[in-house]
Amino acid sequence: MNKKKLSHSNLNSSITSVLAALLCIVIGMAVGFLVLLAINPAHAWGDGFVRIIKGGFHDAPYGVGKELANAAPLIMTGLSVAFAFKTGLFNICLLYTSDAADE
Repeated sequence: MNKKKLSHSNLNSSITSVLAALLCIVIGMAVGFLVLLAINPAHAWGDGFVRIIKGGFHDAPYGVGKELANAAPLIMTGLSVAFAFKTGLFNICLLYTSDAADE
């Protein structure tokens, strides 16, 4: 049997990776809150930031369904482009109509 032990360096790199991802999320939320403050300071916290944190659970149970219904076209578009790239069938088909393209 070929058992691999989780070495100390692998564990440190895993923890570092997770912490870096969490730090990016926190920085993104902070920047988003600053943008909300710049746009509308009176409603930045209650109507803006708290609603973003609650996400689809704000209008439970209908909020989750609305989130999924709004996200479905984006998810399907992303999957179709990923499939096309993975299979090598992606073609942009640029048509040149100017005279400069003929030279």
